Amino acid sequence: MPPQKKSTGAGKAAMGKKKTTTRSSNRLTKADLQALGQLDRILEEERRTREKYTLPLGFRVPQQIATSLQQCTYCKKDIALLIFGDNARDIAGLEAYARMMEEPMKRTNLPAYVIGSANRSQFVR
Repeated sequence: MPPQKKSTGAGKAAMGKKKTTTRSSNRLTKADLQALGQLDRILEEERRTREKYTLPLGFRVPQQIATSLQQCTYCKKDIALLIFGDNARDIAGLEAYARMMEEPMKRTNLPAYVIGSANRSQFVR
């Protein structure tokens, strides 16, 4: 027969109180499912963009690409298309921006320049 444990007074006092615990549920809420669905759509779009334009590893696909048409100061005609490659970290990133903007470059039929961030020193060959 195993020895019996002696009970202490502190144990008796604790037994009289209800224990409150917070339980986390493993079930997903409707909001969770909506957020996951939106994330899936974003990641799928990024995957398609990566495949379509053969983007370099580590290149962060932009949601939007900033552009600007530059005009001649005398005749006011468009003379160049500037493409701002904010996420480009190197020359491969700048080339990726050019591939993604190929259609607008053809449509404008103007000289196009992809401009990287001014604080990037890796652009030098």
